[in-house]
Amino acid sequence: MNYRRIKKAVASAVLAKGWSRRVWLGVQTLPGQRPFRTWAAGRSWSEDGEDKVLLDLAGDILESGFYVDVGANLPTKRSNTFRLHCRGMRGVCVEPNLELAALYERVRPDDMVVCAAVGGAPKVAMLQRFNFHVYSTCSEKEGRRLEEAQARMRTRLLRRSPVPMIPLSSLLVGLREEFAGPFFLLKTDTEGLDLEVLRSNDWSRDRPRYVLSESAGE
Repeated sequence: MNYRRIKKAVASAVLAKGWSRRVWLGVQTLPGQRPFRTWAAGRSWSEDGEDKVLLDLAGDILESGFYVDVGANLPTKRSNTFRLHCRGMRGVCVEPNLELAALYERVRPDDMVVCAAVGGAPKVAMLQRFNFHVYSTCSEKEGRRLEEAQARMRTRLLRRSPVPMIPLSSLLVGLREEFAGPFFLLKTDTEGLDLEVLRSNDWSRDRPRYVLSESAGE
C-alpha cells in the first residue's frame, strides 16, 4: 500500500466519525482566524489556483464587487472565494450541509450564508452526505455512483438529509438590497447538478462578470 492510499484510508476513517470529523473541521477554520489572515490573504486556497486568476480579474472592484458561491463547502480549504474574502470582497455562500455552513459563522461572519441547495425548482431535496464532504450531493445519479465506488474511493455515506432547494433566480432576486456593487463572480460546485443550477438563473436580470463552474453535470 503506497503513501497516498494510506493517507486516504486514514482520512476516510477520521471523517466518518463525528468527534474526529469535528476536530478536523475546527483545524480547517484556523486560516480564517484573525492572527492568520495576513498569511491567508497571500496564498492560494483554490484546488488549482483559480483564486490567483480571480484576484487579478477583480482589479479595482475587489472591495466593491460581490460573489455568489454555490456549493461553497469549507470556508477556507479548496475555496475559490476565500482569498477574495481575505482581500476585502464579500458575498453569498450557499451550502446545504449544515455542519459546513455553520463554520462560516466563525471564519467569514460578514458573508451571507444560505443553508440550502440550488436547483431547477423549489422543492425538498435529499442531500447525500459522504465522509469526504466534497462528494456530498443532491444528485441521485451521482450519489449512486459514489456508493458503487465506495470500496475503491473509500467513500462512506453518512446519512441522507432533506434540505430546501431553490432556483438560483429566486436566491438572487433579493441580493441587490444587500449588495449594491458589481456582480463579480458566480461559482458553482454541486457534484452533478451544475448545469441545472446555471439553467435556474434569470440571465437577463442577473449576469455576473465571470462564471466558474466545476462541470456541466447531468
